[in-house]
Amino acid sequence: MRVAMYARVSRLDQEPDNQLLELRRYVAARGWDAVAFVEHGVSGAKDRRPIGEGLDTTTPAGRMTFGIIAAVAEFERERTRERIMLALDRRRARGDRLGRPRTRVQHLDDPVSHRELAELLGVSRSTIRRRRREQRQQQPARQENV
Repeated sequence: MRVAMYARVSRLDQEPDNQLLELRRYVAARGWDAVAFVEHGVSGAKDRRPIGEGLDTTTPAGRMTFGIIAAVAEFERERTRERIMLALDRRRARGDRLGRPRTRVQHLDDPVSHRELAELLGVSRSTIRRRRREQRQQQPARQENV
């Protein structure tokens, strides 16, 4: 049997590797022949959605339908989380650095304002405030001779 696999990522800098691995395993386990269709930079969210469900949660059927929709939404959210965690694991295994780039803040002792130093170094004022506070806390308490 010939089937189509579809994978999509929301941003151009993302790769659908985990999706395709899972799809290929599924297809191979069934002995199918597959062709892959991949979309890059296509968001699954739509700016405009028609509110056409018209669920009446005052009826048993409406509450049941709402429960089913909620369960499917929860399932999809967990699958998204799972894919994100797999992608992070794959990047860690490749040795990629994750998170914001570290900023090495120098000149903390300079007699300039947080704003001026932040502009000079190209970091935020909160970074300067935090680093200056950390520096003060790390300095041993000075004792005065009485």
